[in-house]
Amino acid sequence: MRSVRTHAPRRGRRRAALALVALVGAGIALAGAPAGAQAALAGLQDDRISVDPESGIEARADLLARSRTRVSRVDLLWSEAAPTRPARPRDPDDPAYRFARWDRIAAALTARGIRPIFTIYSSPAWAAGGRRAPAGRQVNPNAPAPAAFAAFVQAVATRYSGRFTDPATGRPIPQVRHLEMWNEPNLAGFLRAGSRVAPVGTYVRMVRAAYPAVHRGNRRAVVIVGAGGPRSSTDRNGISAESFQRSLLRAKVKMDAFSQHVYPAAGPLQATRAIPAWRTLPVLLDALERARPRTPFLITEAGYTTARTPFRTVKVSPAQQARFLRQIFALPAVRTRVALVVWYQMEDNPNWPGGLLRAGGSRKPSWAAFQSVARRGPIPVVLRR
Repeated sequence: MRSVRTHAPRRGRRRAALALVALVGAGIALAGAPAGAQAALAGLQDDRISVDPESGIEARADLLARSRTRVSRVDLLWSEAAPTRPARPRDPDDPAYRFARWDRIAAALTARGIRPIFTIYSSPAWAAGGRRAPAGRQVNPNAPAPAAFAAFVQAVATRYSGRFTDPATGRPIPQVRHLEMWNEPNLAGFLRAGSRVAPVGTYVRMVRAAYPAVHRGNRRAVVIVGAGGPRSSTDRNGISAESFQRSLLRAKVKMDAFSQHVYPAAGPLQATRAIPAWRTLPVLLDALERARPRTPFLITEAGYTTARTPFRTVKVSPAQQARFLRQIFALPAVRTRVALVVWYQMEDNPNWPGGLLRAGGSRKPSWAAFQSVARRGPIPVVLRR
């Protein structure tokens, strides 16, 4: 569950102003969409499936299936899967590991034709120098030792390679090829050193250790790097998405796909200088293409909230949320240059009312809007099994 959404986009970036000039020529208006362009795949995340009682996993998967989604992003909390230090950390069968929840999620989603993406984050205290999660939070943002992170992601890749049989049950574990390296590592709420956001170099070292480790576990795995939080400025609490991406690309970290989160205050068709936003998305797309041509670009969280919370004051009406969702998937930059957009989330929670469903399960207009885009187009190559 997300409880750190405090950074509404800020304006005033001079470089973004220059980018907007280029966007006019890129055909941002809906009418400028190229004929026959393939739409980005629509995915949906259910934040409850990773934290609610395990007995409810199949019911949550049924709801996801009714949305018509073909991809679902799933939080795999390292701190929950490895509460104590394993003796053989690269071995997914080490008795310290607690993978039962994610085994069940993988099985439930796969049985319903939904491809999971596992997003791996939240340090166990033993991997972060004894530093624990802040009081009242489940997620531990303290930066882990890169070697410990690498060993864990190798165990995950091995267990979900499609070739691993659970010794306890004798049943094969379904394949999960797509593994995202952390969640919003440019925000102190998810990756920090002391009381500040961790420097980019911390994440670079984690990815450099993790990338080969994942492929040792499963040579067909897709390692997704970035998962940048939707921030447009830099201070002690976070690094701007643009600066974060630039630093990763300069460091030449290996990746199979790059991901970014987009939660702008502005609507998809509204002019804005904030980065990241839908109108300024080509700034990040162009930077990736220059540095790493043909690397898939995934938006692994996006959305608009329909109520104010202590973590985000920007809100839209339910009707606007549905309209904005449809507009996102019609944008030329999304249709032609983005492989996936994951809507966050399926059902409202008190901290993040961005769901297609209200708390309790009643449908907002955005539920039907999502269903209308969820089955468009084939599965992009990067997301195939």
